[in-house]
Amino acid sequence: SGNAAPAPLPALAKVAFVDVGSPASTEDLLRAVRSWADRNRPGYAQIVAKVAEASSLFVRGWEQQAQSSAAPTWFDDITAGTNLHVEAMRALGQQAGVEIITPSIQAVIELAARHGIAAKPSGAGGGDLVALVASSQAQIDTFSRVLFD
Repeated sequence: SGNAAPAPLPALAKVAFVDVGSPASTEDLLRAVRSWADRNRPGYAQIVAKVAEASSLFVRGWEQQAQSSAAPTWFDDITAGTNLHVEAMRALGQQAGVEIITPSIQAVIELAARHGIAAKPSGAGGGDLVALVASSQAQIDTFSRVLFD
């Protein structure tokens, strides 16, 4: 289990969410993951370590962007963290036999990347919301127009 702490409000980062329209049962996803984790502790530990690394990268970027003298690498850290998180969630789903990164989620992630936006599923994944983080509102606006046109 991890720690929860207040996060600074975005200073530079722009945040948005995309509803991909197919919510999954978190209970079913967790049941499948727990079952696999019980059978393969080392594999589960590797994925958990990857998620922890992803979280550290994301938090470092988020904390940097909240400072008035933000390092120019803040968005690189956020992007690296979200990409690593997606990779870990995809591996977890494959190992547990459930679809965490659905085709709809993957399509939004790929479209976001083409627009320079970091994207990852929110919550347990499986088809509900994708969280977006961009370095400008213009990126979010352009992405929205492309997504909904």
